[in-house]
Amino acid sequence: MVSAAIVGGITAAWLGKPSFVALIAISGVLGIVAQAGDLAESALQTALGVKDASNIIPGHGGALDRVDGLIAVAAAVAGLNWWIGSSVLTWL
Repeated sequence: MVSAAIVGGITAAWLGKPSFVALIAISGVLGIVAQAGDLAESALQTALGVKDASNIIPGHGGALDRVDGLIAVAAAVAGLNWWIGSSVLTWL
């Protein structure tokens, strides 16, 4: 979460955006969402008794294990876009 917030702050400063604090907060929250997505996917694998979601990357939980946090963040960003009625590009 802290790393995501730091990267969000650096990005906001680099882009010269006035919503510096908002971007730091959003980045931190999305870092938590990514971790929750990873934990949820791991719990689902455990509940189904499956070690690897696929054999594309053997021994690494499969391809889904590489992007499970990203899927959760993409869903959260899409939900936020829908809720506020605008694109993520207009957040800044």
